[in-house]
Amino acid sequence: GPARRVASLPEAPRLLVKASGDLTATAKRIAQRGAEMALAVGGDTVAPTASTSVELSRLGYLVVDTGDIDATRLAGELAALPGVAGVSGDGLVRLVEPMAEVAPRLALDPLVGSQWFHAKLGDDAAWNAGLMGKGVVIAVIDTGVACGHPDLRCVNTGKDFTGSGSTADGYGHGTHVAGIAAAAGGNGVGGSGVAPAAMVLPVRVLDSRGSGYDSWIASGIVYAADQGAKVLNLSLGSDTPDSILDDALNYAVGKGALIACAAGNDGSAAPSYPNTYAGCIGVAATRKDGETGTAWTNTGVNADVGAPGDSIMSTCIPSKYCQQSGTSMASPVIAGVLALAVGAGIPRDAALAMMLQTGVPLTG
Repeated sequence: GPARRVASLPEAPRLLVKASGDLTATAKRIAQRGAEMALAVGGDTVAPTASTSVELSRLGYLVVDTGDIDATRLAGELAALPGVAGVSGDGLVRLVEPMAEVAPRLALDPLVGSQWFHAKLGDDAAWNAGLMGKGVVIAVIDTGVACGHPDLRCVNTGKDFTGSGSTADGYGHGTHVAGIAAAAGGNGVGGSGVAPAAMVLPVRVLDSRGSGYDSWIASGIVYAADQGAKVLNLSLGSDTPDSILDDALNYAVGKGALIACAAGNDGSAAPSYPNTYAGCIGVAATRKDGETGTAWTNTGVNADVGAPGDSIMSTCIPSKYCQQSGTSMASPVIAGVLALAVGAGIPRDAALAMMLQTGVPLTG
């Protein structure tokens, strides 16, 4: 059969095992081999353990806690077991850090005039035609969402994959992202999202430091797709590829989802992940003139399309509103545009093609 892959391993003591057969049987083999290795070391050596979840089982993956066994040695042993297709590290992914944050705006009066991206996109024309994303759920796969914010409407409390037990946003990133895509419009409060009648599904995959394991993010993608979200936003990334994210994106695409992904803020054309995977629409950030990429946006293979990402006013915590810049802000602009298309009944592939065809080429 094909060679079994042992990918490069991060420092984190977790491995991902892609099973080629029955997950339960594979987990038992892993536990048995881990116990043998711990016994050979002797003393109070903690043996590795294997587990899965509803979401990870859809993709055929197990997460292995390495215990006290060296991760590289364990990976080599597990790769040789029957039913194991590949072993990789459960890498860490971070949110795409905003480039700048302007002093919070505490005023609750309407701020749509401060949201320059609406005019650039022509959102008013869509809204006046009745296209507002009604009935569409946008999954914000991030640090959580402050669903109690007066300008945000969550379809439910969503799901946390970080172990914190809550999808509340202790960082602020996911809340800002959510408002760009779907802050309520016409309510006399704050600003408006691109799809002001869409609902937000909070999916927490990043902890209070803005970091999360590949397995958390893959689980969040699968969960969002299973919940029926037709638009997903991923304003996060890493420079290390991992097949579990590719598999999760393909799963969501198979369920009819459109997925906007931040291109990254390194001013580079070197690939970042997951946005370079086929399931993602990679989104670069443009300046206020709308056709010029910012100095810090990633480009090349990272960017399928550009969208406003400079000084974007949106919902915040602990203040109500603030401006931030980054591809993390550009990606939910595209998520909102996709929600308008989905809400208009445009099929997934047609919506994607239309957006890519009607975009303006970047001049820098």
